[in-house]
Amino acid sequence: MTTPPRIRNGSANAPVGFGRCSPGRFAHVGDPLAGVLAACGIGIEVCSARMVLFTDVPTNERFNKGATNVLVLGQAACGGAIVMVDDDLEYRGGDPPGLADLLRRGPCRRRWRRLDLDPVPGDRAGEVLLEVLGLFGSSCLAAVREAVEGETAALSAVDESPTGRVLARAEVVSKEDAAAAQRRCIRPHQAEQLAMIAARPEPPHAAIVIGVAGAGKDTVMVAAANQLMERGAVGRVFRIEAAAVAAGAMFETDRDAALMTMLTEMQEQVGSLFLVKGIDLLLGTPVSHALLVAGLDRGLRLFGTLKAPSVSLRRIVADSALRRRLVLTPLEIPVGDALARLLDAHASASGIEVEPAARRMVLRLSAQHGQAQPGVAVSLLAAAIAATTWRGGTVVAPDDVAAADSLEAGVDLDELME
Repeated sequence: MTTPPRIRNGSANAPVGFGRCSPGRFAHVGDPLAGVLAACGIGIEVCSARMVLFTDVPTNERFNKGATNVLVLGQAACGGAIVMVDDDLEYRGGDPPGLADLLRRGPCRRRWRRLDLDPVPGDRAGEVLLEVLGLFGSSCLAAVREAVEGETAALSAVDESPTGRVLARAEVVSKEDAAAAQRRCIRPHQAEQLAMIAARPEPPHAAIVIGVAGAGKDTVMVAAANQLMERGAVGRVFRIEAAAVAAGAMFETDRDAALMTMLTEMQEQVGSLFLVKGIDLLLGTPVSHALLVAGLDRGLRLFGTLKAPSVSLRRIVADSALRRRLVLTPLEIPVGDALARLLDAHASASGIEVEPAARRMVLRLSAQHGQAQPGVAVSLLAAAIAATTWRGGTVVAPDDVAAADSLEAGVDLDELME
């Protein structure tokens, strides 16, 4: 049989310019189906999220050869798929009479011939292959049908779960965790302001918490959720890592699709609050902004965090439609007394004595980081406590804090990166 065109990195000789990315729902081929295809001698190559190559697909005695390669191209806009086969495949039988025309009239490109059909129905490549096997009258049709139907039933059970595929991986914030964040929060005033945004009877119900890494954005967000939970203003609270939602997305369109899935599942959770860490990873394109605007207009209550400065922040500000539906909340530089109280609480919880001078040393050394607080101060104190405990000490002194700080301060990063 004809050797199929080699597909390097998912696109080199493919008939359409798809690129390499993680297999999405369309390209999903589960282990049971893969096993059946292997038993039938059919090879599988997932070239992109919407392109799958099946090799050595059996035909029947009415074709000029016993097997062909089948390239399945999923169509996001209209659904179904375009199917291409080897350009030298010919149908020589007389029943059905139109099958020869489907092969003969289809356009050719790079040793592929497109079947002259409307997009073949199917939400996944396996379902499309099943249609092609039926068209070919293949001997492995029955076995593949059974595997595809089993896979469809399994995926339907996942889709019908209460939280869907994205929210199933989210963390449901407990009342205990929310209360603990409230106690740790050194910006209670901003947490209260954030809670009042979500409690408004009219939009906007959403806010973006802006600050540098270590500024305590997540703590403020969960502390605000705690106040809403105490008042009964929200039901469940979901905490979502935007990085987990966007993982595997190589192109902007993949990220937009992931955002659309997430927002759809959010709207099914009536009365819930959503905390999205690093929401800028899912924004930045006109489509993503339009999707978020539509979700917020339907009443979504959402808090997100965003590192500043960032390109996404500038794009959000430039988009007047999205900007009107979001309250941008930059974190204030923490007051020294509030930070000192937080360090006292951490020191008390550690079960080891921390000298007052050591706490002042933590504040002085971490002050140079400015708005990246309380992350820097808490990390430095925790490092000093851990080192003292490791050595069997019972008291954290200023020298212990200085030694912990010097572990990183003494590293020449420029030299390491040469």
